[in-house]
Amino acid sequence: MAEVRKYDAFISYRHSELDKFVATTLQRKLETFTLPKGVTSKTGKKRIERVFRDQDELPLSSNLSEPIHLALNNTDFLIVICTPRLPESKWCEEEISTFINLYGREKILAVLAEGEPSESFPPLLTGEDYEETLPDGSKVTKHRSFEPLAADVRGKSNKEIRKKLDDAVLRIAASIFELNYDDLKQRHRERKIRRMFSVISSVAAAFMLFSAVCIGLMAKIMNQSTMIMEQNKEITEKNNEIQKQNALIEQQYQEASRSLALMTAQNIDNLLGVGRRDDALFALRQVMPDSVNDSSIPYTEQAQEALCKALGVYDPNALYRPNHVYESDSSINDMLLSPDSKKLAILSSDGKLDVYDTSSYELLGSFKSTLNYGTNTSFLFADNDKFYYNDGENIHQYTFKDKKDDIISFYEDETTNSFSFLKPSVNLYTIISDSSYFVATRKTTIYLINSSDNSIVKEYDLKEYYPDINSVSPSFCQLSSDKKYLAFEVYSGSSRNSLLTIFDITNDEKVFEKTFDSFSTSNLALFSDHIFIYAYSSYDSGFTSGAVYTIDCEKGSIIWNHDTDQCPYFLTLSPNHDELLVSCYTKAYSFDLNNGNLYNTNDSGTKIVFPYTSSMGYFEFILQNGTDCVFNYYDDSPLQSNTFSIQPTSTINKVLVQRDIMVILFNNEDFVSQYTQTQDRLSLCINKEEQVKMTNYDGTKFMLAPSQEEYKYAVYDAIEGKVLSTTKNLDSEDSFVFVGDGNQFIAQGNQQGVKVYDYTNNTLKVSIDKYFIDYSNDYNYVLCSSNSLNKDSILEIYSLEDGKLVSSIDFLTTNNFFDYEYYLIDNNHIMVFSENDMTVSLYSCSSDVPLWSVNKYIKRRDSIVTCDFDSSFCIVSAAGTAEYYKIIDNTVVLQNTLYNYNLSLDHHLIYYKEKHMYLISCSTYSFFLNEDFVPTEALSDGIIYLLNENSFFYVTLERNVYKSKYYSYDELIQMADEQLNGYTPSEKVKKRYNITVREK
Repeated sequence: MAEVRKYDAFISYRHSELDKFVATTLQRKLETFTLPKGVTSKTGKKRIERVFRDQDELPLSSNLSEPIHLALNNTDFLIVICTPRLPESKWCEEEISTFINLYGREKILAVLAEGEPSESFPPLLTGEDYEETLPDGSKVTKHRSFEPLAADVRGKSNKEIRKKLDDAVLRIAASIFELNYDDLKQRHRERKIRRMFSVISSVAAAFMLFSAVCIGLMAKIMNQSTMIMEQNKEITEKNNEIQKQNALIEQQYQEASRSLALMTAQNIDNLLGVGRRDDALFALRQVMPDSVNDSSIPYTEQAQEALCKALGVYDPNALYRPNHVYESDSSINDMLLSPDSKKLAILSSDGKLDVYDTSSYELLGSFKSTLNYGTNTSFLFADNDKFYYNDGENIHQYTFKDKKDDIISFYEDETTNSFSFLKPSVNLYTIISDSSYFVATRKTTIYLINSSDNSIVKEYDLKEYYPDINSVSPSFCQLSSDKKYLAFEVYSGSSRNSLLTIFDITNDEKVFEKTFDSFSTSNLALFSDHIFIYAYSSYDSGFTSGAVYTIDCEKGSIIWNHDTDQCPYFLTLSPNHDELLVSCYTKAYSFDLNNGNLYNTNDSGTKIVFPYTSSMGYFEFILQNGTDCVFNYYDDSPLQSNTFSIQPTSTINKVLVQRDIMVILFNNEDFVSQYTQTQDRLSLCINKEEQVKMTNYDGTKFMLAPSQEEYKYAVYDAIEGKVLSTTKNLDSEDSFVFVGDGNQFIAQGNQQGVKVYDYTNNTLKVSIDKYFIDYSNDYNYVLCSSNSLNKDSILEIYSLEDGKLVSSIDFLTTNNFFDYEYYLIDNNHIMVFSENDMTVSLYSCSSDVPLWSVNKYIKRRDSIVTCDFDSSFCIVSAAGTAEYYKIIDNTVVLQNTLYNYNLSLDHHLIYYKEKHMYLISCSTYSFFLNEDFVPTEALSDGIIYLLNENSFFYVTLERNVYKSKYYSYDELIQMADEQLNGYTPSEKVKKRYNITVREK
């Protein structure tokens, strides 16, 4: 007996509008289909009872795959709705693949709903790969193609598709009932004809009866009509109420989505502050639309600003940006970079030692190391391919190229007792610069080892040199770069002193020895050629102070020494090795290495976790609290520090800086964050006392205000960054704009008049001896006062092309001039703000009756700005509201109102007709808006847009001008998705950083 399954058919389809329509209609038609009388199915069935479609049958579940697989296991046929969207669905592909594995291809029925077969049929339905055994016994893979059984229901409308589905139902039913399609279609047609005759006969009889009762029912129908009208009215009212409720729900959803986006944007600095860039990008993508045309969730400019910050597209100042996080199952104790910075070793508190590729982030090897040792004692890189680590019992040498892990043993001549010193208590010490030698110690013996063949070059049993010390164990060992001198430190347990010794290993001669009052494991050592630098923490002071010594190894004598107020933690040399930096807990000292002269001291007030030499040649500090500061060798002159695009937000434990990579270990964390050095961007403005004064329309030229020393103005070519013209005959208090075509003139306006210059030859072109008030939006006209600012003044409009008077208005100045502000829109419209009644009004120059007025603004707290190159203006409230108006046929129309808008009151609005967009910018924020004044892009700096290049300049607080490509919203989203590449944070990370996942 054949197995009885729960479903007759399973419909697989893509959840888009057309696909869903075909699937639901087909399901309904199949479940209502019955065999005509006299037709016997080989299966014994009379009708199709149940058809599975996921939206109707699936229970609420967080894992959709389980009910899907259960349904597929209990179905006879698989029906696939084929459209061009179906092959893109991994979910549908899995359904088809699962069914083929269960029952083969014979019971798969295709329905072509849209597109051509070549683009709509998934590859699983049109062919498969198989193996064929050749006569010689070898096997080859071949491909065979199939012609799937398909019903074509394509149509120009849903009505046409619904009609064609009737025939598709017959084809599918014929397969399910194991019948011939033509026979079933003929029987179905005969049944329809019989039903038609039956209906006609019934209608004729009913018509006779209907005629008899029509008159009697007429009165009743009239009464019911009145009742129906009342019911329709009630239904309409209920429908209106439902629509209101739906609108309220949608509004609440939009508000909740926007609030979530704002909260996520505010949280991004916390993620970026610990280097979690991918987590920041993932969190932002959950609250941002997929494109500018996606209205499923609201757009927020704050989220886009945070996305730009996470991608680092508009930040020229930062030296390092986060680019990856290495996770661990336990807290991390230590880390080390290979000489070429291409490998990173991370030691976790559980003893796990992982090595990663810093470019691909691939795990190259995972080892078991000692729990209580850090770098230079339990693991080190001999070169870029060779890695040593101590597992607590043996030292291992691992080579990444051949992935070989060897335990290293050393033996004396076979005639003597062999020994293996690589047992517990063995320490490894930093390899020298050429990666040829390293130092290992076991108990009281120091071994100098050649890393090329792991042979012992020298060994020193410290008991031979210090017989009076009961327990001798070196705390550190250092080799000079030429492998001539070996320095190490041992402790005298009885006297609690440290003993510093330097050997000339070329002749096994002790060249220096001195005892210091120190018993600390944090003492420091550093070679600079044959000068040995030693810094220790003083035992007598309770380890609250220390000292630094420099020793001439060739002479075996101290060159100089200096006490420090705090315990030393780091020793750093300048690139030329002439200056020495000694970093203590919070304090730093810079010395002349040769004579010990103290150049400078600095107290950061916070623990220093890493000093390094910046690309500018300065010492730079990274502090425990995540801040960064620059330390000048010689004086306290202020220097700007821009190490991070986002300042670290967690306490720093350790920092590695090498080549173009920085790696940070935060306190008590189970991850390490990698930062990559950014590419320097050309600054077009080098003199920091200058500033950008204004630009022309397309941003190809801008003018710099003068330095304090001389009133010198410069016009720059913004594309090439070169000076086009300079002039000194202008007053420092003048205001400037490009006028005319923006490529020819510069205008100067002040109380003495308006002057237009040709900047190419510094010649005066137009002079208007009037009091300057405002330029028109197209910069072709200027509004002036006839003589002075008083109630008898007349407002006059002049052409900047030839300096001629265009029109004059006296009705706007009948009261105190200083009680009003005037804005020239064009040569015929003036906007007036009255401080007396807080009214903003628009006038035509030909009438003293305002075209439009509004009085809801507060002087000194709100700002009015007219739009360059457009008859629009914006009123920004100090409360955060921005209202955009447009003048259309002498009528003022409110275009859009934006609430909680992050704008200052000193902004600038410009219209780019070529791009059909507006740009509003201030000193800290810039926004692009479409022609409906809806924000489409957000930037965190005031910018100068280059229309022809689709790029822009932006001015930093240091008054440097940087150039950047302009990235549209869709480009930023694409960049974020490419960077994520399917990445999803772990549940632990989601919970810790409150990352909400969007349901799609």
